[in-house]
Amino acid sequence: MSGSPLREPRFRRFIVGHGISLLGDQFYFTALLWVSLRATGSATTAGFVLTTATLPRALLMLAGGVLVDRAGSRRVILVADVIRAAVMVTAAVAAGTGAFGVVALFAVAAVFGVVDAAVHPATGAIIPRLVEADALTAANGIRMMVLRLSSVLVPPVAGVLLAAGRVGWLFLANAATFVASFLAVRSIGLPPPARGSKPRRFLADLLVGLRYAARQPVLATLLPVSAVVAATFGVLTNAGLPLLAHRNGWGAAGFGLLVGGFGAGAVAGSGVHGLRLWRRPFTGGLILACMATQAGFFAVMPMVRVLAPAVAMQVAIGFLTGFTGGPLVSLVQAAATEETLGRVMSLHSLTVVGFVPIAFGVGGILADAAGVAALFVGGAAVEAAACIVGMLFTPVRTATPQSLSPGKVSVSLK
Repeated sequence: MSGSPLREPRFRRFIVGHGISLLGDQFYFTALLWVSLRATGSATTAGFVLTTATLPRALLMLAGGVLVDRAGSRRVILVADVIRAAVMVTAAVAAGTGAFGVVALFAVAAVFGVVDAAVHPATGAIIPRLVEADALTAANGIRMMVLRLSSVLVPPVAGVLLAAGRVGWLFLANAATFVASFLAVRSIGLPPPARGSKPRRFLADLLVGLRYAARQPVLATLLPVSAVVAATFGVLTNAGLPLLAHRNGWGAAGFGLLVGGFGAGAVAGSGVHGLRLWRRPFTGGLILACMATQAGFFAVMPMVRVLAPAVAMQVAIGFLTGFTGGPLVSLVQAAATEETLGRVMSLHSLTVVGFVPIAFGVGGILADAAGVAALFVGGAAVEAAACIVGMLFTPVRTATPQSLSPGKVSVSLK
């Protein structure tokens, strides 16, 4: 077994640049919500701004995967950093002159949504090219840990800048993070992406990726299961927790503690792999068992009326989320061929973030119709059922990143 992936200079440079860009992402989303609410005073407008930022990402995610396989993950990230830095500098100038209004806000959200559709699969596709297979889970664990830390640390800093009316400075800080990411990724030397013997049309390349995922035994099961788990998890965490805090009279402070507990647990869970504290093979069956356990915690949540144990349960849920996140991504990466890695990672990204906005709406309707308790119990049952179905398939149950042999499945268009 190799040592820490941080000993690999290329991965070390990547994770520094990527971590800085994640700080920029958090600055961006915090500013997006605040500026939209301050400019219009309308929660509806703020919701439409978020939709503008997330809908293009979901609609174009698969196309982004094709682009990654054609142009290379490194090149896609570099171009994306240039675009995002330029947009943020322009927004900072507009904010400084008082010209940054609602139209500009929607434009920024749309551009970032389109760019994110390529950045997500590019980020997932570049990591396997930087580390050995037995260091893949640790590398993804480090990335997940950095992601969770940025989501905890950045919003308070962004809030201070926004409260002081320094929107332009916030945009400039965001631009600086993308410049730093560009410089770090540019220093990484990677060979050009592998290409087929005959060039294909864009749609044909997309279909090749879909067919590969449908025929690869682990991906054909794991991706749909991940989609169900991500959707139910998103509903229960983002829609269910505020409703639960309101029902139990915990207020905004209580809700904040629930979210903070989850974040702390997620950092710890991902850190187990990032710091290589877990050295045993992490199979698909173990991933699904942890997810099913997480569903059990969700089912019990509405029965807890005292805040302290509820926060403790959120710590446990967060830990399981972080604990399984790195190994899950590693399985998906290992199951792909080098030629289809971008498209496979775009499918994975779509299952994680693409269906969540739809699930939010469904979750709100179900909560109004059946109540908060039914929402949690029903969502947990769906999540657990998906995990049980996944464990019925031996290739998924026994799979590890080291054991998978991509390339055995035909991806011919014939």
